[in-house]
Amino acid sequence: MKSIRRRLTVWLLGGFGLLWLATGSGIWFFARESMLKTVDAEMAVSSRPVRFSVDGEAEPDPSSPKFRARRFQGRLSDFEDPAEGRFFQIWDTNGQVLEKSGSLGDLRLTFPDQVERTPTFRTIELDAGLKVRTMSYQFGPVGKGKPGFGRGARGENN
Repeated sequence: MKSIRRRLTVWLLGGFGLLWLATGSGIWFFARESMLKTVDAEMAVSSRPVRFSVDGEAEPDPSSPKFRARRFQGRLSDFEDPAEGRFFQIWDTNGQVLEKSGSLGDLRLTFPDQVERTPTFRTIELDAGLKVRTMSYQFGPVGKGKPGFGRGARGENN
C-alpha cells in the first residue's frame, strides 16, 4: 500500500511537469510568431524597391534586355549578394519567370498557388533543403496589361 505522501508527491510533480511543458510551449509559440512578424515587416519594407522598379513601366516588351537594364540597374544591390539572404523572383500571370535576383543563383522559387494584391507570407523549403520565409503579392498597373507576381524571401533559422 502506497502512502498518501508518495501519491501526493507524484501528483504534484506530474502537475508541475505538465504546467512547465505548457508554459514552455506557449513561450516558444509566441516568441516564434513575434520573430516571424518582425521578419515579415522587414521583408515588406525591403521588397519595395522591387515592386516600384516594376510598377509603372510602359515598355511594351518587359522581357527585352533594354527594359531589364533600365528597370533594375543600380536599384537592387541588396538582392545581388547571396550571403545577404534576400532574393526575389517575378513571374507573369502564366507562371513564366520574367526576372530573378542574382542572389538566388540557380535556385528557383515555385509559382505561388494563390496570390492577392496584399502580401501573403509563407515558409517554404527550396530544392537545396533551405527553409525560407517568402512574401507573395500581385502587382502591376490595374487595367494595363497583365500584372506580375513577386516573391521575396529571407532565410529562416528554424
